[in-house]
Order: sequence, then structure tokens, then C-alpha cells
Amino acid sequence: MALVTPPQGVSTVTNARSPRVLVDATSVPADRGGVGRYLDGLLGALAAHSDIDLAVVCQRTDHERYSRILPDSQVIAAP
Repeated sequence: MALVTPPQGVSTVTNARSPRVLVDATSVPADRGGVGRYLDGLLGALAAHSDIDLAVVCQRTDHERYSRILPDSQVIAAP
């Protein structure tokens, strides 16, 4: 396996911080349907990666739900 060196003048990112991912879930309808189930699965998969700093913005009515299923993520209720 060969190591690839970036072109001259291009640096590599070696930041030890986890990438911050913000998901806007404010448009999930009350009748969750397919979109809601898809988003729940996506958020669960993202939260399972300890190398991702996950934040979710949601409707006030969904705040408790997302806080419960994403205990290690930041859940923000939109105004």
C-alpha cells in the first residue's frame, strides 16, 4: 500500500476534534410517515458514531423524543 502525499501547498487536516454535524429536523410533520422514520434511522446511525459531535434542531413537540433517543447528542428546540 502506497502513501499518497498531498500536492505542494495543500495541507492535510489533522485536527483531533470530532466533526460537528447539525441536522435540521424542524420540518418533520406530526404524522411522521416515511420522512420521520428515515430521519430517526439517520440520526440513530449518526449518533452511533462516537467520532461525530451531533446536534439536532427540532420542533418543541419533538424535543423530548429526540432527547430520549439521542442521549449523548445536543437537542435544541426551535422557537
